[in-house]
Amino acid sequence: MLNARDLPSLVYCYLAGADPQNPYASPLYGDVSGLPPVLIQVGSDEILRDDAVRMAEKLKIQNAESRLEIWPRMPHVFQLFVPMLPEARQAIAHIGQFVAEVRSALT
Repeated sequence: MLNARDLPSLVYCYLAGADPQNPYASPLYGDVSGLPPVLIQVGSDEILRDDAVRMAEKLKIQNAESRLEIWPRMPHVFQLFVPMLPEARQAIAHIGQFVAEVRSALT
């Protein structure tokens, strides 16, 4: 869905001249202390997969309950394709399970 050749122009449009290391542009450069547990779902074929892995590693240091799921052969935002992809339905079910687990741990 996203082509690596298109990234420079997408980055230019996204940042609009802002510092790429600004945490508002990329949470990889932000302070994650104090965040609740985070679930990151990413497709194995996702162009941003490596960033998701790096973010998950950073989150895990601060909160052991954070979780990374890498879904085989899934593209960027595959969860939007619920009508067509059974994996999208499964991923959304995983989100619900994660929220329930975190919520029950709080009570």
